[in-house]
Amino acid sequence: MPQPSARPTRRTQRERREASIEKLVDAAIETIQEDGYYRTTVAAISERAGLSGGGLFRHFDSRLALISRVAEEVSDRILDAYAASKDHLRAQPAPLRAGLGFLAQAVASPLVAVWHELMVAARTDEELRELIAPAIAKFYEGILEHTRANGLLDDVPEESRELALFSMVHMFSGAALTGSVYPRPDLDDKRIPLAEYYTLHTPIL
Repeated sequence: MPQPSARPTRRTQRERREASIEKLVDAAIETIQEDGYYRTTVAAISERAGLSGGGLFRHFDSRLALISRVAEEVSDRILDAYAASKDHLRAQPAPLRAGLGFLAQAVASPLVAVWHELMVAARTDEELRELIAPAIAKFYEGILEHTRANGLLDDVPEESRELALFSMVHMFSGAALTGSVYPRPDLDDKRIPLAEYYTLHTPIL
């Protein structure tokens, strides 16, 4: 005799709220990636998320409040990917070069393109700059912490590690941003050994 099917479990109000927030954050990230920061309007985010325009304001006080959450989420996702790669990087014959290669790939990802959009906009938008500042600090501090924990900079003097790492991140990030307009794939592979050389020869400060 067939058993009656179980009724689907109803989600709690908290679960529904969290699901809606996740949809909005994902929709905002995707819209910034595809259309740029200034075209990421409340209407565009809501439409992509499948929610009403008013639905966004049930979870966030303003569009900028959502953007602040987006900045934090982007930082978390990049750092999670970096942390997940640690065993693979340390197992490489040249872990520093492997780590630099990972950074080069990471900053060319669509997620970092979101950061580029936010930082360019924040240059002339003081309110946005203040909102995303904690997330960008978390991003850089997290990269430094993971890199130290992985031992990728063990050959660099301790007092120069932060300078060396951030300089390399800035170089790769700048190359990715410029490359979206003026691509130079012939230089991409050569940039890794150059970065390795300058990382190892960062002066002691």
